[in-house]
Amino acid sequence: MKLIVFGGTGQTGASVLQLSTEDQDLEVTAFVRKPDRIPTDIRNKLTVVLGDVMNSDEVEKALVGQEAVISCLGTGFYIGETTVISKGIENIIDGMRRTHVKKLAVVGVSFLLPGHFTPYILKKTTADHERALNTIRKAKDINWTIAMAPEIAKIPSAGRYKTSINKLPGSRVVATLDLADWMINCVKHDADMAEYAHQMVGISSNIATKDWLCRTLPGRMTLFVGLVVCLVLSYFNL
Repeated sequence: MKLIVFGGTGQTGASVLQLSTEDQDLEVTAFVRKPDRIPTDIRNKLTVVLGDVMNSDEVEKALVGQEAVISCLGTGFYIGETTVISKGIENIIDGMRRTHVKKLAVVGVSFLLPGHFTPYILKKTTADHERALNTIRKAKDINWTIAMAPEIAKIPSAGRYKTSINKLPGSRVVATLDLADWMINCVKHDADMAEYAHQMVGISSNIATKDWLCRTLPGRMTLFVGLVVCLVLSYFNL
């Protein structure tokens, strides 16, 4: 199967590229703005297409000949106003229609699951995720599914994770490799896509809360510093 990955240089996207290039049944393409961010050992196993997801013509051209799409579009530490996710998804879906690609797996956020709320500090980026979600929901002609991820942590995979439609099935954390594994399986296996097509799917790694808190403490400190810097820059319009 020919698979194209958007957002492959972020934390989740990197895991998708890692796992998908290890799969002999997949021929992987990474659509990126900065190819140098893909590790050399992985870059040598896939096709790199240089482009901007905000450019609809570049997106459509990259989709020609593909059979499935995984989108890991995000904003990293940036928490201000953005349309990168929603406009990127719009361009991807439009391009899929014109090139007759029918399978799509997307990374979303668990804040948008029923009964959940969005922390004030993340409202602007979550709003763009919601705009993307609304666009995806209208795509009845495409087999799509959305992984409504809680905290995405770069921790070792326990090899087990749970999924549930419209709710989180367990802990409020998912390992990047678990998230990547689920999305790859959805686009690769028709039975998995049939089960989750046109659904928001909560996903949780099988790890105790105290364990992932300890493992992710350094990353949490880095995230906190990054968020503070972003808030200061946004406040002063820098």
